[in-house]
Amino acid sequence: MLGRNRQNPALSHKECVFSIAESLLDAQALDHMQGYQVVLSTLIGYIVNLCLSHHDQLRNNAVGILFGMIISEYHQYGHFDQIETELVRKLDSLFMSQSKGDDISRGFFIAQLRHLFESSEVDEQLRERVSIFLDSVDAFLKLLLNVRRLPEGEEFADDRVIATVSIVFVDHSYEILNRFLSCV
Repeated sequence: MLGRNRQNPALSHKECVFSIAESLLDAQALDHMQGYQVVLSTLIGYIVNLCLSHHDQLRNNAVGILFGMIISEYHQYGHFDQIETELVRKLDSLFMSQSKGDDISRGFFIAQLRHLFESSEVDEQLRERVSIFLDSVDAFLKLLLNVRRLPEGEEFADDRVIATVSIVFVDHSYEILNRFLSCV
């Protein structure tokens, strides 16, 4: 019985995960679930980790799940601030502390999530907000990768300070933009 789903014993866990991911991409399924994905927001870190995978199917499914969670939180609360915060926190951790992620992972992640929002029928305000968010995340990740690439040593201390200040500036600019958008 190991490896089988309780609701449909014919499906393995892998097939079940792929089935859930596909259903999250279906707009009607989002309405039917009425925001249950938001309850899973504590899993965002794990999902973001999978979004950076070099395994195509795994990455595609993880990005699809994240897409569904963003839409669900937006429909439920009128914003997706909690997901934004957790996503940036996890990306910072993965790219800097855990030294995971690279330009290829960054590019695929941003492009796939952007494509889902541009090619789906979602609220235009959400699409615009996600586009701004993805631009900021992309710039943030590029800065993190540049800092990570700096060689160790005293001669690069000034470069590290400048890069760190740039990261802090981007991070705070994003917070200011969010506050402005919430007032509009």
